Amino acid sequence: MIKYNYAPQTAIGGRKENQDTEGSFLTKFGLLAVVCDGMGGAAGGKTASSMAVNTIIEEVINSSGSMPAQALATAIKKANQEIFNRSRQQPQLRGMGTTVTAILINEEKAIIAHAGDSRVYQLRDGKKVFRTNDHSKVFELVKRGILSEEQARLSEESNIIQRALGIAPDIDVEINDNIPFLKGDLFMLCTDGVCGALPEEDLLLLLQKEKNVKRLSEQLIQQIDFLGNQQGGGHDNLTVALLQPLINSKLDVIIDMKTKITIYALASMVAILSAALIYLLLFSDSRAKITQGENSDLKKEKAKIDSLQGVVIRQANILSGKNSDLKKEKTDSSENKGISVKKQADAHSGKNSDPGNVNKSAKVKKEKDSTPKTGQPKSIEENPVTPKEKADSSEKKSPGSSNIW
Repeated sequence: MIKYNYAPQTAIGGRKENQDTEGSFLTKFGLLAVVCDGMGGAAGGKTASSMAVNTIIEEVINSSGSMPAQALATAIKKANQEIFNRSRQQPQLRGMGTTVTAILINEEKAIIAHAGDSRVYQLRDGKKVFRTNDHSKVFELVKRGILSEEQARLSEESNIIQRALGIAPDIDVEINDNIPFLKGDLFMLCTDGVCGALPEEDLLLLLQKEKNVKRLSEQLIQQIDFLGNQQGGGHDNLTVALLQPLINSKLDVIIDMKTKITIYALASMVAILSAALIYLLLFSDSRAKITQGENSDLKKEKAKIDSLQGVVIRQANILSGKNSDLKKEKTDSSENKGISVKKQADAHSGKNSDPGNVNKSAKVKKEKDSTPKTGQPKSIEENPVTPKEKADSSEKKSPGSSNIW
């Protein structure tokens, strides 16, 4: 069961009739609080706001569904139909309508619905953590960046709203169905007579002056009413409902756990990617150094090979020249040998004309073939070496949801 403090307060302001209506009830879905700002002149405005509050509460109480957000949206649409039909049945009520803002809060979360320019604020330690956006002409200009919120508040067209119950057979209801909260948070439901009376910064300051929600709601209405009278009176009706949960929502715990898990996962991922990046940078740097070293060694080896190849070629040329000389010398020797042998034969046959040399033997000098075996000079196949190039590697590296029912 939800534990909370709740304090509504209303005042007629500078008008002849208070057309605002507030109501609350503890339903099976949790505490339901509704604030409506009626419009339509004569009795129409008050009738519309009262019908809206009563119908919404009754429909949520009697809902057979199990989904609180759906039950709330259905109840608001039902209220819209009831007001629209009544205005068509009774001419004096024709054109009546009303804004609506409602909260359904339980142990799990808060569900907020609204149509028009009545608002819901959620404050934590005096600071705004959530606020509904008005369905109005000037707020559309704010969203488009044409007007500031203060300019919109002071605009003569600030009372022109784009959504209201009872104006058409159907209505779009804006639902925020996953609002987490903490113990001590302050939800404020209010009509535009409150939030439009002074700048938002000043309104938030007033909400920080008192911790007791009942006294705070009283003081807030009194001060704004006093301000309106000082400015000449005629100011709008004033209605506020302050709701303070006394427990943390379960949704907040779930979100907190998911957030922690997400942060841990992201931190781990960043650490892994950082380590991988550092490794790649160091590896690339070392490979670059190794490649540079390899290139230097290869250049040295190539120079040595070129030098050896030159030596071999030169030696081959020299040896080739020597072989030619030796062949010539061998040829000459063979001719001389032939002559000597002939002379020797002639001497034996008595054909030698020199008698003194008949018994004389011709001495033949045998020369040894000292030609070295050179063969073909060795050819060194110079395989082209392509330096390994450095590769640069780099690695590149979801509080509530809003639905329209």
